[in-house]
Amino acid sequence: MLFNIVLSNPKYPVRGNGAKSTAIATGGALVNYANVLLEILRFYDWHRAALLVEIRPPGFLFHSDLADIIAQTAVAAQDSFVFEKFGVDLRNQDTTFEEALLAAKRKYRVIILLVPGVAAVKILQMTPRFGMANGEYAFFNLQFGAYGRPEQFEYHLNDSALLAYQTLIFISYHTPKVAQLQTLNTALKERSRTFYNYTYPNGSQPLDSSAVEAAFNVVELFAAVVNETSGGPDETCSGMKLASRMANRRFDLTLGNVFINSAHLRNLELDIYSFNTTTKSLQVAGALNWQTNRLDWKGSISWPTVDGKSTADTPLCGFSGSEGPCTTKVRWLVIRTERPPENWWLLDYVNLGLAKMNKFSNMLVTSSLFKGH
Repeated sequence: MLFNIVLSNPKYPVRGNGAKSTAIATGGALVNYANVLLEILRFYDWHRAALLVEIRPPGFLFHSDLADIIAQTAVAAQDSFVFEKFGVDLRNQDTTFEEALLAAKRKYRVIILLVPGVAAVKILQMTPRFGMANGEYAFFNLQFGAYGRPEQFEYHLNDSALLAYQTLIFISYHTPKVAQLQTLNTALKERSRTFYNYTYPNGSQPLDSSAVEAAFNVVELFAAVVNETSGGPDETCSGMKLASRMANRRFDLTLGNVFINSAHLRNLELDIYSFNTTTKSLQVAGALNWQTNRLDWKGSISWPTVDGKSTADTPLCGFSGSEGPCTTKVRWLVIRTERPPENWWLLDYVNLGLAKMNKFSNMLVTSSLFKGH
């Protein structure tokens, strides 16, 4: 029987033949992030989004892999999503952040920031320069572990960037409440020091690590299914049978509930954060219930729009300002005199009666159509 205790990045991280597979991914998979993101997009009726993705990251491929998996998951779900990826180089932030924001603004209102937390904060603070901190743009930031934390998005200044923070949805891995597990953390620290000669730094707890948490869960998961078969007719050492017993069920473990789905993947518990306008910091606003596959909101998001509702993913008049109800064509009359070229006029055809046109008989008269707003 094989356990995978790290966060898996392929779309289908556990290889096998369905029920015949002996592998269990207890560390979860990146596809969980994609599923939660897509469910939020559906909830707000957003079907178009720009992905700002870090390129050439220093050894950590979480965000670049996640960008591909988001697109793959949307295709597999056969939803009408449109995603466009814009690369940002963290070694040249000022230039690439600016270029990516300007390019994304031309076609998208929903911006998904697949960059570390520090970079996401910098992008949010740049938005006022480009007219994107007005409540009409929605931002996402997806994080795992220490690469981005909710505390990084506290913002107490009452300036133009504040509206960008208010439209941020932050999705992050739910870590166990270590304050309630102090005894267990102390025991794990002691074992680490005794058997591996490793001392955790001050302020750091073993269960802060998702890998440690997943490894700890493996022991309880394995013990649970072994105990269920002990002494019964199915008492065997078959890894296939033990793995099948883990699939599509929830386990109540020391560190919290763990759900293993039918594909033998642990569904990650992901928290959805929004900006609290009172505390000026992020707070948990909801999560995806894996059993019902529906969003459970713990609080409403306060959108800083005129009507208090979430922004549309496409402006009413399109990104050009001349689409939808704004396609009305206005007729103009262009009149040119025989004088130098600078003497050109645009006259409203409606206000220029035919009788008045007679006195311009010595002028060249042409007409043209323009799109009006």
